[in-house]
Amino acid sequence: DTSPGIRNNCFPLGIGNNGNYNLYGYANIPAFSVKPGDIIAFDSNSPNDFFQEFDIGFSPMTGNTVSVSYTTVVHHGISPSKGDLIEKNFEIEFVIDTYYTHPGGSMSISFFVDSSWTYFSDNSCDGGFFLNTSGDLNYLGRIVGQNNNNVPKTFPGPGSSNVPIFIIKPCCTIATIPLLNSVNNCFPFVNIFFLKKKT
Repeated sequence: DTSPGIRNNCFPLGIGNNGNYNLYGYANIPAFSVKPGDIIAFDSNSPNDFFQEFDIGFSPMTGNTVSVSYTTVVHHGISPSKGDLIEKNFEIEFVIDTYYTHPGGSMSISFFVDSSWTYFSDNSCDGGFFLNTSGDLNYLGRIVGQNNNNVPKTFPGPGSSNVPIFIIKPCCTIATIPLLNSVNNCFPFVNIFFLKKKT
């Protein structure tokens, strides 16, 4: 389901100082792979007063439990946008720099903010994200305000709300499509691949 729902929750996109780690769980994610140059993007519901900075990690889940250590796929990524009021434009973007393959099924995303980064000084709730509505079984909840993302971690379970919807914007290489400006030898496709497809 790629249609954002209710508008609330200021972390992780609207406040940087909420512990070092905020973790979110998703169910029924189809198998996919990412490579350096691909983009993971989120949809803010209002502008923040800081640019968001994260390490972002992926981990497969068994049921609603993470038991495999997170693989960091974005290392100190900084969003080029602080956010806006436009729904479904997924403007909060982070360039993936590490290969990762999700086998399909439940997965978790970890957001890390280092205490030395500028974003960690953001203590005000000025931005947030469009998120799922309560009762959607594709969302497993959140574990927030953590000092680590050590495993195992068990999420509340299906039907939990306050989980940010995300998309992956894949890229192609210059060798495939020449003469395009690039980031990390990639250029985003016009057609965005939505991980959570509308049913």
